Amino acid sequence: MVLTQILILRDISLQVRKRFPTIETVMEAGFLTNRERDAIDAVDDQYTRYWVPLKWVYQHVRQARRDNIISSDTFYNRITLEVQIFQQGLANLLKYDWVPVPLIYPQLISLSVRIYFLLCLISRQFLKDSPIDIWVPILTMIQFIVYFGWMKVGEVLLNPLGDDDDDIECNHIIDRNLITGFKLVESTVAPKMEKDVWWNKNQIIPLYTVKASERSFSPLIGSAANVSLLKKGTTTIEMKPHKNEFRIMSDTEKKFFTKRVHIKPLSTKIAIAKASDDEKRVSMLEVEEENEITL
Repeated sequence: MVLTQILILRDISLQVRKRFPTIETVMEAGFLTNRERDAIDAVDDQYTRYWVPLKWVYQHVRQARRDNIISSDTFYNRITLEVQIFQQGLANLLKYDWVPVPLIYPQLISLSVRIYFLLCLISRQFLKDSPIDIWVPILTMIQFIVYFGWMKVGEVLLNPLGDDDDDIECNHIIDRNLITGFKLVESTVAPKMEKDVWWNKNQIIPLYTVKASERSFSPLIGSAANVSLLKKGTTTIEMKPHKNEFRIMSDTEKKFFTKRVHIKPLSTKIAIAKASDDEKRVSMLEVEEENEITL
């Protein structure tokens, strides 16, 4: 997969092209073997051969499933799906590089901005007999900074995979994927599971630093979760079908489909368990629901 990434980025990124100017440099860096190069050269495809290393990936994954290295079809499908996502991302990069912004657009914008400020230099001067004479055109200077700043940002975004300091570090991405990929496939033994500090605790209180604990946050609660639509003292709720269905029912059907639901009082008891290694204490807290709305 890293080899596929290199082959594609060599054709769309100048910084990767400078790192690997020829296929021999890719081989010398250890990303490609002689046998793999011969296999790629043997493919008769007049358009691209980026897909060849990915084909090898699918073949190796399928063989790993046959050898039961991949233990289930679920894992096999997930791995192939991740390879497809990786392949689609590289395909999108090729498409973006294939259809760039037309050259006339940035040239037109650059020329328009310069002509605009050339006209401002003349038109925003005061007449000789004018009672107002501002030596420093503050508004024009602000416009100049903003417009030229936007234009420079647009010029950088034209080619985010270039060789400028503000462009994406494609070579770093290749190195990271290579090293991280090798570390992932190395045989490592997971540490033995042990009891953590929350073991057998009824109440879990996460800790913060003193500064972070002062920050307020809103809990993940729905906007209507604490709204009560019942009056105090209500113990039953009557339920029946929608009026469009209810009005065409017979009296027997109306009586059958009408239900009365018995509910608990609005005052509920919330148990807060406080446990420690030596003792456990439980306190009961009365909570009265608010935001009552009459039906």
